[in-house]
Amino acid sequence: MTIQKNAVYNISKYFWLFFIFFSCITLQAQNDTIRLSEVKVFSANKFEENIRDLNYKVEIITEKDINFRMPQTSGELLAQTGAVFMQTSQLGGGSPVIRGFEANRVLLVVDGVRLNNTIYRNGHLQNVITIDPNMLERVEILYGPGSVIYGSDALGGVMAFFTKRPTLATGDQKVFVSGSMQAQFQSATLSPSGSFTFNFARQKFAWLMSYSGRKINDLRVGRNMNPLYGDWGLANYYAERINDKDSTIRNSKPWIMKNSGYEQYDLLQKFLYKPSKNVSLQLNLQGSTSGDIPRYDRMLSMIGDNMEYAEFYYGPQNRFFGYFTAEVTNQKHFDDMRITLGGQYIDESRMQRRFNNNDKRYQKEAVGVGCLNADWQKSVGKNKNFELRWGIEAVYNNVTSKAYNENILTEKITYNAVTRYPDSLNHVFNTSAYLTHSWEINEQWIFRQGFRVTYQYLHSVYTDSVMRLTKFPFDNTILNQTAAPTGFLGVIFMPKHHWRLVLNLATGFKSPNVDDTGKVNDSKANMRQLIIPNPDLQPEYVYNMDLSIEKTFFNRLNFGILGFFTLNQNVVSVGRTTLNGQDSVMFDGKMCDVYSLQNFGLGYITGIQGFMNLQITKFFNINGNIAYTYGRILDEARTPLSHVPPLYGIISFVFKHKGFTGDFYVRYNGWKHAKDINIDGEDNYTMGMPLENGEYAGFPAWFTLNLKLAYQFNKHLSIHAGIENLLDTYYRLNASGISAPGINGMMGVRCCF
Repeated sequence: MTIQKNAVYNISKYFWLFFIFFSCITLQAQNDTIRLSEVKVFSANKFEENIRDLNYKVEIITEKDINFRMPQTSGELLAQTGAVFMQTSQLGGGSPVIRGFEANRVLLVVDGVRLNNTIYRNGHLQNVITIDPNMLERVEILYGPGSVIYGSDALGGVMAFFTKRPTLATGDQKVFVSGSMQAQFQSATLSPSGSFTFNFARQKFAWLMSYSGRKINDLRVGRNMNPLYGDWGLANYYAERINDKDSTIRNSKPWIMKNSGYEQYDLLQKFLYKPSKNVSLQLNLQGSTSGDIPRYDRMLSMIGDNMEYAEFYYGPQNRFFGYFTAEVTNQKHFDDMRITLGGQYIDESRMQRRFNNNDKRYQKEAVGVGCLNADWQKSVGKNKNFELRWGIEAVYNNVTSKAYNENILTEKITYNAVTRYPDSLNHVFNTSAYLTHSWEINEQWIFRQGFRVTYQYLHSVYTDSVMRLTKFPFDNTILNQTAAPTGFLGVIFMPKHHWRLVLNLATGFKSPNVDDTGKVNDSKANMRQLIIPNPDLQPEYVYNMDLSIEKTFFNRLNFGILGFFTLNQNVVSVGRTTLNGQDSVMFDGKMCDVYSLQNFGLGYITGIQGFMNLQITKFFNINGNIAYTYGRILDEARTPLSHVPPLYGIISFVFKHKGFTGDFYVRYNGWKHAKDINIDGEDNYTMGMPLENGEYAGFPAWFTLNLKLAYQFNKHLSIHAGIENLLDTYYRLNASGISAPGINGMMGVRCCF
C-alpha cells in the first residue's frame, strides 16, 4: 500500500482542500476594526504610529491574547497564533521562521534592542525561549526586510518583544500598588509553571518586578499515528548509566520522549523615574537561566543495537540583559528622542559523550555585547504631514570559546578538544546610521522611504594548539569587513469604500558573524557532516517586493492578501568542500564528509499570505492566517533553499460573552516533500519519515483541533482551561528533531490585585 492510497493521508488531503476553500471564501469577509483601525505599532520605526500608515505588514499579539493563551514559552506563543512557522530540534527549543528565513537571518528585538549576537547560527535556534511570555506586554511581528531600522540579520523580518512597563501613581494617589499571580499545568509534559508580577509606584517613581519558573517533564507525543509511519520518531530506546557502564534500555512506552525535559527561570526588574512631563529615565534588567536541555535528535540516534550517544545536551543557557534608557519629548528640534546604553552577557555550552566512551567533551561559549542606540523623531509641515526619523547605532560583540575532554571515571581533564569558535580572539564591531521619511500627501496617499548605511568589522584568531588539531589550510586569523547600504520605498493608497493597497520595495543584508565564518561543528545526526570555517564568506543581500490588498465590507467584513518576491544575492547555505584536499576526515571518532557555509550566487523566495476576520455577531467571529512559501537557489539543479516551510495556517472560531471567552481553532501544515528539501542544508532531511528503500518522504501533512476557554469572574480572578490536539494526532513539524505534543490538557488560574 502506498502512502497516497492510505486513508489517513486522504483525510489530510481533503482537509487541506477544505481549508484553502474555506479561507478563500472567508478572505472576502473581514473586520475593519482590526486591520484598519487606529491600532498603534512600535516595531516598524521604533516610535509609536498607526498601523494603517505602515508600508510593512505587522502582526500584533496583545497582552490580552497572551493572558488568554497562557503559553509556557514564547515559542509556544508564536506557534499558537499561526503568525510564524516554528521548528523544534528538542523540547527546550523553538526556532521561528518568517518567509523562509530562520535563525540568524531573522532578528529578535527585546524592548527596542537587538537580541541577536555574533554566535547566532545559520541552523536552528532556541534562543526565543529565553524570553518569558509571562513578562510580555505585546509582541509585534514585522514581515519583510527590516534592515533600514534594525541593520543586519533582518532578512525575513523582525520579531519585537515588549516587556511589561512600570505604572506610575496618578491623580491623588501617593502610592500605587498592583500585581498579578498565575499558575498552570499542562498534561503533555506533566509540567507545572507559575509567575508573579508586582508593581510599586509613586507619582514620579515606579518599580516593576516579575518572576516566573517552569518545570517541563518528558514529552508525550500523539498516539493516533498513521500506520505507514512505522515507529518514525518514537523513543524506542534510551541510554542509561548503570554500574559505571552505558546501557541501551528499551522504552516500554515509546510515545514518551524519555529524558527530554528541562526547567527554566526568568526574572525582570524595571525602574522608572519621571522627573518631569517630558523626561523619563528607565533601567531595564532581565535574567533568564535554564537547566540542562537535551539535544533530542541526537539522543534518538542509534548505531546497530546501541545508542550513538550516551549523553548529548546543552548546558544551562544564561542570558543577562541590562539597559538604561533616557527619553525626552516635545522639544524644539525633535518631538521624541530616545537614547539607550547597555549590554548583554550570554553563556551557553554543549556536552556530548559517545556510547561506551568515558571521555565527555565540553564546549563552552560566552558572549559579551555592548550597545548604544540613539533615535529621534520630528513631525513638520503645516498639518504635521511630514515625519522624519533618524538614528545611530553601535554594537560590540566579544566571544570566548573553550573546549576540553573529561574522563567521567577518573575526572582527568585534557585540552585536546576542538573549540566551536576561534579560541584566542573574537571581536565584532558594528556601527550604522539611518534616516526615514513619511509624507502623508492626503487622506488617500502616503509615501514612505528610508535609507541606512552599516559598517562591520570582524576579527577572529585561533591559537596554535587548535590549528595543530584542525590543520586548517589558512592562516590562524579571520578578518571580515562589510559596508552595506540598504533602503526601502513604500506607497500606500487608501481609496474610498475601505480599500487599502500597499506597494513596498525594500532591501536587506546580513553580515557574516563569528558563527558563519569560524564555526567547527559535527552538524547532523545520521549524517556524518563536519562543518568547517570559511574565512571568505561574503555578506548576504535581499531585494524584496511586497504587494498587498485589503478590503472592508459593511464595517464588519475584511480580507487581506499579500504577495511577496525576494531575490537573494550571495545565498548562504551549507555545501560540500574539502579540508587539505580531502572530502572526508576523521572527527570525534567517526569519518565525516566535509562541509562549510558558502555563498551560492542567486536564489529567490516567493509566497503569498492571507489573513482574515469575519465578525458574525457582537459575540462571535472567525479569523485566520494562511501562508505559502517557495524558494530555490538559481543553480542548474534548482536546489531548494533551506528553511522554507510548507503551506501552514490557522483558523479560529472565537466566542466572547460577558466574562466568557472560547476559542476553537484548527492548525494545519502541508506536506514538505523530499524534493523540496535541501539534503545538504539545514532542513534535517533524515528527521523526515523514512521509506522502505532507505530514502525519506519528507514531513507529512497534519492538522490539529484545539480548544481554549477562559472565564473572568471579576477584575481580580480568572480561570483558564483548554485541550490542544484533541484527536491526539501524531505529527512532526517540518525540519524538527522531536515530534509534537499529543493531546494536551491544560488548566490555569490568574489573580490580579
